Amino acid sequence: MKKVFVFLLAAFTLFFSGCSGSNPKAKITSVEYVDSIQASGVSYQYEGKEIIQIKLDFTFDENIVSGLDQTSEDYRKNLYSILVKGAHLYVDGQEVDFTFGYWPDKAGSNYAKEMSLFYVVPGNPSPQILRFVYSGDVLGEGASGIDKTIKP
Repeated sequence: MKKVFVFLLAAFTLFFSGCSGSNPKAKITSVEYVDSIQASGVSYQYEGKEIIQIKLDFTFDENIVSGLDQTSEDYRKNLYSILVKGAHLYVDGQEVDFTFGYWPDKAGSNYAKEMSLFYVVPGNPSPQILRFVYSGDVLGEGASGIDKTIKP
């Protein structure tokens, strides 16, 4: 009986620790070259250059959205303006200007899903020289950021 009690106690501890949430973090869900950027019914293309689309998911500290109305139609737009501040793409050590982005497809009080960022880079860059950095500081205290070489 004692073994069963210890096993159940351990199982409940693992279950509830897994449900308690996670540290704030950013996660790349996809990186790819795209032919164009669609914005307001217009298709933008850049001759002689490549367009990189980076999709991200986030969990964040609820305090970063404390002043935002989550029921507002502008919530995802306002959240996007906060989250995009942490994103940086480097080509051969030089930061590339952010070109465009889409608001998260879904968002809540501590998460955002499928936020897309677009960067225009010189044609055919070597994958070894593309580095994406996301500052975890934007997501709250103790957040994990990203610093990795990307391969579209």
